[in-house]
Amino acid sequence: MKSASKTASSLPRPPVPMPATLAPLTPRSTLPWAVPDAVPARDDEINSVAQMMREARGKCLVICGAGMSTESGIPDYRSPRGAYSVSGWKPMTHQDFMKTDAMRTRYWARSYAGWPFISTRAPSLAHASLAHLAMHGAVMRPIITQNVDRLHHAARAQVTSSFQHVPGTTIEGGAKGDGHVLELHGALHEVICMSCGNRTHRDHLQQEFSSLNPAAFEVMKERERRRELLLANSPDGGAAAVVRPDGDVDLPPEAMRTFQYPSCQSCGTETGILKPAVTFFGDNVHPDVSRAAAEASETCEAVLVLGSSLSTFSALRLVRKANERGKPVALVGVGDSRADGIASLSLRARVGDVLPRLRDKVVVG
Repeated sequence: MKSASKTASSLPRPPVPMPATLAPLTPRSTLPWAVPDAVPARDDEINSVAQMMREARGKCLVICGAGMSTESGIPDYRSPRGAYSVSGWKPMTHQDFMKTDAMRTRYWARSYAGWPFISTRAPSLAHASLAHLAMHGAVMRPIITQNVDRLHHAARAQVTSSFQHVPGTTIEGGAKGDGHVLELHGALHEVICMSCGNRTHRDHLQQEFSSLNPAAFEVMKERERRRELLLANSPDGGAAAVVRPDGDVDLPPEAMRTFQYPSCQSCGTETGILKPAVTFFGDNVHPDVSRAAAEASETCEAVLVLGSSLSTFSALRLVRKANERGKPVALVGVGDSRADGIASLSLRARVGDVLPRLRDKVVVG
């Protein structure tokens, strides 16, 4: 097997057009199945959030959750169309993954089948709108995301390359995007060895999976074909075709039973367990990431939560810290949040509805 590279590379994605004034809101009939139903936010609600952002003078901390990526076709966790709601599915825990070979085989087989979908998602208008807000200094850097899909990075790269400058404004930072996004829970696009710490890009591991498991490769292709047919021919087909936020998919037991996965090529030992570079449930956020997130929470002048119920304490604590300092908190999402009791503003609307309108108010207007 070919040894994987030690550096991660960015995945190419199609460009996202972003006119100076955004297009009308996307009709429900053209949205991906994963997007939950919601009533559009009122104009006065948009105005209130925009005013909060202006008063923060570039120190509005943004915390994103799974609801940010539903319009890219990736389901969230807890909405009516979310991964928990549709099937009662529960994600792999860190303890289970590290415990047995059988659990790692199960995880990697299902991840292998889901990676083609996850790795080809494109940023939505919501991602692009937030990238524009950040580039104009309207929100604080870094944007903190709980998502592991790396769509914020892709949006920034695309918006930078096709940027239409608004006269009288400045552009923050460069095209590379370093320091602009803090991945609170890591990203699926990298794989780490639990023994030596070597990191490789997930695409390299996908190639090794295909070489080791030629029969699984055929199963994966057939599953993708059936998923696309379900989505194309039935408005409710998405429930059966779903790829979950962490890239997990349902597979029959026989598809997992003989699945093989490699050990770390850098270690050269079978004890080098490869794990996605994400914080599984039951694990702790990396100390450096935790410190950077806490510093942002301690220095912000406002908090904007996008598409998150804040069910994980790693994100909730950031909102609570800012609130304890008397800073306003605005929530945007279709469901309940653990911060409902302390929020200054709460918009029960889709992020894809709200962010383009905020961008027009704060940047253009």
